[in-house]
Amino acid sequence: MQSRRNLKTAVSSVHQDGDQVTITDVTLREFGQNVPATHLHLFTPEIRGDIALALTALGFSNLEIFSCIHPRIAPAMHAKALEEIAATLGELEGVNVITLVPNLAGYRTFLRLCLGPDGYHHSLGIFFSGVEVHNRINLGRSIEETLSEYRTILEDAALREIRVVAYISAAFGYREPEKGSIIRTEPAEINRHIDRLFDLGARTVTLSDLQGWQNRMKPKPYGRRSLN
Repeated sequence: MQSRRNLKTAVSSVHQDGDQVTITDVTLREFGQNVPATHLHLFTPEIRGDIALALTALGFSNLEIFSCIHPRIAPAMHAKALEEIAATLGELEGVNVITLVPNLAGYRTFLRLCLGPDGYHHSLGIFFSGVEVHNRINLGRSIEETLSEYRTILEDAALREIRVVAYISAAFGYREPEKGSIIRTEPAEINRHIDRLFDLGARTVTLSDLQGWQNRMKPKPYGRRSLN
């Protein structure tokens, strides 16, 4: 299904557009966010740079390497390490490097490290959950509060001509860890989020199946209105 807008519907990070399939490797970012401070000697900036180069050599042209989150939450993502890795890798020709930014503080780090068009040409990745409960657990605030802050970020990013990609996590459902109940957001609400993200300047939107619920439900018309 093709469209003027690039909608990326994915389990994990696979995008199909007509005859083209794009695979985004998230190893360094996803794993890196969970490396404790006691193990950073096994996950040094040099090792991470080598892994990134090895992935590009294998043919990956879309990589998530960084997330600009507080090092208290993810010690491996402290600014000094990100700066060292970015300088080592430089601008990777033909590779779309995506850096996740959860809030204004993260955006300021993105800019300070010159990860945008004035430096290493990374794409800026924004993300939130389609389920209110999960968004509060993951980002510590409501969906509306998250999108309001992202509006401020993306207005500035547009002026700087920063490429933006967006992710909606738990788009197909979320099981609460304590109660065990499954919460699903109506497709119409997900579609409204998709439209809003495109209107804010996102180049692609990924629908993430966080816990594998998409396979347990009938196909829903996510994004149909946006594509039309």
